[in-house]
Amino acid sequence: MTGIFAPRDDGYVDVPLLPGERVLRQQQAAYLKGGQSLVGGMLVVTDQRLLFRPIDVGMASKLLNDGIEFLPDGLAQLGKLAGKLIGYATDTVNGAAGAVPMATIVAVEPGMDAGAHPSSLVLTAEDGRRIEIGISASLFTPIWSKKSDRVRDEIVALIRGQLGG
Repeated sequence: MTGIFAPRDDGYVDVPLLPGERVLRQQQAAYLKGGQSLVGGMLVVTDQRLLFRPIDVGMASKLLNDGIEFLPDGLAQLGKLAGKLIGYATDTVNGAAGAVPMATIVAVEPGMDAGAHPSSLVLTAEDGRRIEIGISASLFTPIWSKKSDRVRDEIVALIRGQLGG
């Protein structure tokens, strides 16, 4: 894939920094919809924006599509179906990539605490849109682990600091 959201070699879809933009923190995260993880990735807090860099699934799609020609007929059909599903997942992931300028955020609040639900934060944009992001303490810590609440609170404080409050 080429373009603004091209894959990077770190396993996440790239969301380029603006000239002079500084990264303040990066954290494992998941874009949530209805309290459920929709897309895993990396939340990047900069001095100008919040970026969401989804996990890049494009390589899996390429490997599967390239390998289909070597499969027997029955498996090739299954491989083609799996390829279409991964293509759909790739489109979904790339659709989640993006940036929210700090200037358009009017509030950030802790969302749910970890436990039955993922540890999350909720952004409110000036247009009224609410975005929920699940926060993970580390790559191998699930977003519903209690360890993630402390990390979420640190990120909320950092974003509030960037908003001037």
